[in-house]
Amino acid sequence: MGITGDHERMDATTIADTVNIASRLESLTKYYKGNILLSAATLKNIANPEAFYLRHLGSVQLKGKIESISIYECFNGGDESDVQKKLASLFFLAKR
Repeated sequence: MGITGDHERMDATTIADTVNIASRLESLTKYYKGNILLSAATLKNIANPEAFYLRHLGSVQLKGKIESISIYECFNGGDESDVQKKLASLFFLAKR
């Protein structure tokens, strides 16, 4: 985190790999039509993941990255009919 710019215009900014990944995941919400997407690395840091409705969406290769990452959708707080459909699909995915 720091200040960028020159003497006429300065802005606070954050530059880091984590910020870039978060930005790229946020841009994927439109493609996956989800409100919240998170990486497997983020999921590992959630103390009680069972408190959330989560579904694995697969692996993606983000721009500028060599390795693909697993992504998950958190669909708590979505439209109730969508939540019910996604919960039902989790049951069928687990049976495969």
